[in-house]
Amino acid sequence: MRKLPLTTVGVLAGATLIAAQSTRAADVQFTGTVNNDFTLAGNWADNNPPAPDGDRHFIDNGRMADLTTTASVSHVVVGDVAAGTLNVNGGTLNIENITTFPGLAISSFFSNHTGAGVVNVTNGGVINMVTANPGVTKADAGFVGDRADGTLTISAGSSVLSPDIIWRVGQFGGPFGVPPHEADGVVTVQGTWTADTIFMGPNGGDADITVSGNGSVFTTRALDMRAVGAMKPFHSAVIRMVGSNASWSSDDILLNRQGSGATLQPRDHVIFTADAGGVSEMVSRDAILFNDAEVTVDLTAYHELAPGELLRLFDAAPGQLADGHAFGVLNVLGVSNPAIYQLIYDDVATGDIFLAIPEPSSALVAGVGLLGLVARRRRQR
Repeated sequence: MRKLPLTTVGVLAGATLIAAQSTRAADVQFTGTVNNDFTLAGNWADNNPPAPDGDRHFIDNGRMADLTTTASVSHVVVGDVAAGTLNVNGGTLNIENITTFPGLAISSFFSNHTGAGVVNVTNGGVINMVTANPGVTKADAGFVGDRADGTLTISAGSSVLSPDIIWRVGQFGGPFGVPPHEADGVVTVQGTWTADTIFMGPNGGDADITVSGNGSVFTTRALDMRAVGAMKPFHSAVIRMVGSNASWSSDDILLNRQGSGATLQPRDHVIFTADAGGVSEMVSRDAILFNDAEVTVDLTAYHELAPGELLRLFDAAPGQLADGHAFGVLNVLGVSNPAIYQLIYDDVATGDIFLAIPEPSSALVAGVGLLGLVARRRRQR
């Protein structure tokens, strides 16, 4: 298993904003003097159209910018000091040659906790985020809810393509600021989102990601829902997989509970809501760490499982379920007797985690063995 060490989460968390400010170019505010057109020179304080010239472009102070064509920039911050909204409505936003943050920051990034950012990617819109050395260089440059609330919505047919970008959703929480504040990072995916790594609530913030419809999330490296540092008790991280046509694939999925005693983090939580076709499983191309996490399965729109019937929730590589790990809480909704449902950890044969009613035992064992054979054949093709 190749994963980012926990210390990596905190290195940029506190983060050297002084260093960032010392190397920055100009900060340019969207004024909306003419209209809401993101590309129009007259809508920006420097009276220049946006360009990938190193400047940081801010959409702030209650402003809303609309992009329906194509624009290229170096950095965009949405809702830093006050509310801001960016609508990529059928257009394409290229954020180019990224070497450092902010890249794309949705909500307060430099101004602590007073902002609120919203980015909507709709009607086939695309946000492309590219590092200076694509495929090689990674950049910590995607933020949804850093020091205040941020929302990213990727509608059906739309995309945020950032395979080399490390994202942080719901970054900070706990006793930061006066009064203390907590960042809520909310991402809704019905289109496509690619990332290098996604951290959820790493420093005490609240993170919520929903994937529904034909939505797809793919991370080159890890999904990391774990908390670090002294802010663990303030942390919240929830993933919602809705229906049977969504998809999630990460190299590693890391949601094992961190801390102990007074510094114990709340459980990371994955919620599967079934439709008539079942659930959308989460795929780890390598390993899953999940000790003492929480999983909920809502079968209201599906059916109650029969004894021995298996419903796959997680699909890791064979032998890559962490030894000794077990989910701490299982909730099953929409059934007459939730207490008879259990999780089956089929580590060696398939690396899968199933929901089942484990009776009669002979049928369950046969079912796991058969699915293990099918899974091995599927992976060999």
